[in-house]
Amino acid sequence: MSEAGKKKQESAKNLPSANRTKKTVRSKMQGEDERKKIEHALRERVKELRCLYGIAKLVESHEPNLDAILQGAVELLPPSWQYTEVTCARIIFEEKEYKSPDFTETTDMQSADILTKGKKAGVVEVYYKKKMPPSDEGPFLNEERALINAVAERLSTTAKRMRAEHALRERAKELQCLYGIAKLVERHEPNLEAMLQGAVELLPPSWQYPEVTCARIVFEGKEYGSPGFKETGYKQSADIIITGKKVGVVEVCYTRKMPPSDEGPFLQEERALIDAVVERLGRTAKRMRMEDELRGAYAELQVERKALQESNAALRTVLSRIEDEKGAIKEAIMANVDKIIMPILHALESEVEPERKGYIRLLRRNLEEITSPLVNRLSRRFLKLTPAELKTCNMIRMGLSTKEIADIRHVSPATVSRQRESIRQKLAITGRNVNLVTFLQTFNVAAPQMGQTGRFGQDGLMGDAASTPESTEESTWKTDSS
Repeated sequence: MSEAGKKKQESAKNLPSANRTKKTVRSKMQGEDERKKIEHALRERVKELRCLYGIAKLVESHEPNLDAILQGAVELLPPSWQYTEVTCARIIFEEKEYKSPDFTETTDMQSADILTKGKKAGVVEVYYKKKMPPSDEGPFLNEERALINAVAERLSTTAKRMRAEHALRERAKELQCLYGIAKLVERHEPNLEAMLQGAVELLPPSWQYPEVTCARIVFEGKEYGSPGFKETGYKQSADIIITGKKVGVVEVCYTRKMPPSDEGPFLQEERALIDAVVERLGRTAKRMRMEDELRGAYAELQVERKALQESNAALRTVLSRIEDEKGAIKEAIMANVDKIIMPILHALESEVEPERKGYIRLLRRNLEEITSPLVNRLSRRFLKLTPAELKTCNMIRMGLSTKEIADIRHVSPATVSRQRESIRQKLAITGRNVNLVTFLQTFNVAAPQMGQTGRFGQDGLMGDAASTPESTEESTWKTDSS
């Protein structure tokens, strides 16, 4: 066999071995490419996990500073995307922007919304600063879509939780303010000025930005301000009302411009707080005023009571003196009757005619009744007796007959008889076996006995009876001849 034929035969024998080698090389190359792809994907997932872990650490280290968390998160985004060197990012949250270094806005952008309470509150944006090869979503991977959605969801959850915690802290400050005012009222009552000064110092720490907050209370023309108070245009105020009338105002000011909120830069809850403060101050001031008025009225009543007691004491002294003077007058009258009038009557009785001596005896007996009269006692007990009947009672008690009474009083015996019957009816002894003379004499015995002022007793009849025109006329006994 020729040399050429041998080479062909050997070449034919080595052909399957070469094909196997080529296949092996291609298989190895494919495996290497697959390994590289897996390693690349793994590195990308590691970057994504590192991004999410970094955001979790930011939340842990910077809470409750949401601004610091958002700025840190936006700087973690570019290294987590496939083409780090051409990637930049931006987060917009409630009209504030947070950007990565060298941020440039382009058309190649991937974004995800940040939602709070079901509403869009912001957005996370990732940009490629130059054109990159197309992939699953433009130049971006599906895994990058999942990552940006996870970042937006984590930021949304963090923002909602921090907002809730912030609101809880604000409510706690408000409650602490109201509790502090209640303690001030208890501690400084009834010192209204000290209570108002303490209340105005409690207000700034209770507002959202205490470091730029100052306050003032104006009450009935007097001002009470927190340290460093300065009135600005960023002010929240509420009137202090007592019985429908404005008596003061509570003002809270920010010393510089702050982000807008529900009422200018102020929260809706801060409006509720300042309204609660003025309502509490108004009720407290009204109650303190009423207590002051009550204390003043009580002091005036005490003064008037003391003056009244002094007046009563003086009046009792005057009345006592009057009684003493009355007693002295009675004693003087009785002494004059005993020493002057009675001796004259005794002398006169021996000089007059026998038919006139009855008048003298009647006059003497009436004088003896001046201080202890039957007539006065009868008139007090039996108010229905007329003055004429009282005189008849007196004469009956002295034992005078109907004719003698008629002669002395210048009336007919029938008239005296009718008066006697009327007296029995009014004294409630009609139809009873009671002698009128005995009854009247017994009534006189039951009267108060004579005292030390004289032998005639304490009461007076003739003075009372003589004070009336009728008794004065009746006592002037007529002595015309009959």
